[in-house]
Amino acid sequence: MSAESRNRKNRWLTGLYAALLPGGGHLYLGWYGRGLLLLLVVLLDLAALIRFSDSTSGSRALLLLYLGYALPALYFYSVFDALEIHSRSKLAAGSRGGGAGPFSIRHSLVLVGGGLLLLFLIRPTEAVQPRLDWIGDMASGAVLLALAAWLSLRRSPEQFRFGRLSAILLLAACGAILLWDQIRERNDIGLLSEWWPVLFVLAGAEMLLFQLLERRRPGRRLTIGAGAAAAAVLLIGSAYAVTQYGGLPFRWLDQYAGRTSLENLSEEKGFHFEQEPIFLALEGQVASVIIDNPNGDVTVRAASDPSSRQVTVQAELWVDTEDSKEADHVREKSKLKVSSEGKLEIAAQGMPYGANGSRLPRYNLIVTMPADLEASFRSDETAPLPMLPLPSMPSGLFSPSPSSVPTNVAAQSADRSSAGSSASAVSSVATAGPSMLPSPSAEPEASPSPSPSASPTPGPEAVKLLLHAGNGNVSMSGLTAEGGLTVKNGNGAIELRDLRGKVEADTTSGNITAERIAGDAALSARDGSIQASRIDGSINAYTSNGNLEISEIEGDSAILETKNGFIRVEEVAGSLQADTLNGEIRIRSSTVGGGWDIDSSIGEVMLSLPTTSSYVMDGAVTFGEIRTELPLQVTKKRVEGTIGLGIHRIRVDANSDISIFAYPSMPE
Repeated sequence: MSAESRNRKNRWLTGLYAALLPGGGHLYLGWYGRGLLLLLVVLLDLAALIRFSDSTSGSRALLLLYLGYALPALYFYSVFDALEIHSRSKLAAGSRGGGAGPFSIRHSLVLVGGGLLLLFLIRPTEAVQPRLDWIGDMASGAVLLALAAWLSLRRSPEQFRFGRLSAILLLAACGAILLWDQIRERNDIGLLSEWWPVLFVLAGAEMLLFQLLERRRPGRRLTIGAGAAAAAVLLIGSAYAVTQYGGLPFRWLDQYAGRTSLENLSEEKGFHFEQEPIFLALEGQVASVIIDNPNGDVTVRAASDPSSRQVTVQAELWVDTEDSKEADHVREKSKLKVSSEGKLEIAAQGMPYGANGSRLPRYNLIVTMPADLEASFRSDETAPLPMLPLPSMPSGLFSPSPSSVPTNVAAQSADRSSAGSSASAVSSVATAGPSMLPSPSAEPEASPSPSPSASPTPGPEAVKLLLHAGNGNVSMSGLTAEGGLTVKNGNGAIELRDLRGKVEADTTSGNITAERIAGDAALSARDGSIQASRIDGSINAYTSNGNLEISEIEGDSAILETKNGFIRVEEVAGSLQADTLNGEIRIRSSTVGGGWDIDSSIGEVMLSLPTTSSYVMDGAVTFGEIRTELPLQVTKKRVEGTIGLGIHRIRVDANSDISIFAYPSMPE
């Protein structure tokens, strides 16, 4: 066989061995030190992926992402470098012959240290485990700093790679911020979304540096540092996306939905105005209640008098300015629209002010209305019919006229309200204090409204309540709306308590709390935690970035999902679906009344299950261990078995540990 054929075959085998085994091409060529180091680094990468995926803290998602990026990069380097060595060896035939490549003391020391680290990653001792956890917490920032240092050392004086210096500085800055955030428990990495224009500053500085170097010693070749720039964009972009998961997609897209930027909304400072509350006596039927407040807190609560059909609205106005004349002008032009023509509408319409009318004053509202909206707002339809109606008798003989009572209430309310306020017209007010005294009102002489338990069956004409808030906290309590209660908030927390009817709550940024809900609940938060307890119906809770704490669910189903946060459940009567991408799952229930589907990508799953229910267990882990106190069969990475008659099925899919306890035991 000719030398040329042997070289072609050797090159083909070199690439094949390097592709099959990291470092295999180097070992084939005799470069034992570099080949073993490549193999060790890949094994360390895989071991770290397994070890830190098995962590229950869920705080190392960014490190796992970086480790995942490293695997294809190492394979590519293994093949590329082996082929490069083969090409150099062929060009310099006779210089090394078929002997071994470099095998230095440095290789030996690195192999010894790396082997010990690999051993501790696979079988950590009690003394080493805390140090490994600390390394896992700090490694993300350290990786970026190490890459920046490596890029700064690999520079050629004969050429200037435009973009490389900027990439080095950005990697070093991002790595330092990640370490700072971890040490100080902050989230300053989110500032990257505001400081991205610095890229142009760095580009200009690099151009200036190249020109200065050319004046001192001309002849450098100008190239593009595409590799360093691409690595910086990928790693820094991943750091921002993982740490700021709940803030995506970018909030500047909100301008296309007609939303006002939060920076242009007044806070509770500056000038504060108060005025007498508005009293609205409802004379006719009301099909729906709509409350709209783009900036400010909203509190909706039930009246203490169950037979009253009166609605009371209090408001306070905040104008964040130092100019008293401007504040007075804003107070005069701001309106609180209250009307009841077919539907009850309450809308805060603050006058824009500031430069180019870019700011919006803050309205804080307190709305008090009858507890049972169906019974109070549609009493004409629910009034009892006569038992034996006679054709000759005039209508309305068997029941008091509904129009007479609200007229009296309206007359008394008008005496208390400020001049110019009307029960069904737009009223311009300032604000009321945060606490509201009970307003004196006449007792209606009509037949008492039915209690909440006697509310009619919900139908297409049932009274609905819809609340829109843009920036502020929302609180709703003590109401019954058979048509449902819907709360949508842009920025702020939502608190729902003692409500009857289907409840829907959605907020972009803020926590949601729901307690004592007689009906189904659908709760959604993009960036915030959800707490729900004593839900008589089914529940559907979703958040992108936050925890889910759910207890005492009496409905047929509970669907719980979070992308970044833990899930904790106490007592669920029906079926259960719990899914988290990054966090642990803890479920304790005295009964299993439906199928369970539990999935955790990063985090431990802990279950406290009854021994008297009837279910089939089917669980599997990828990297962790399985422990159980129940009579279930555990075989390596699976747990199976039947409790009772096996009516329902519990499926658990986890990457980390699965722990099953006998109810009610559950470690803290």
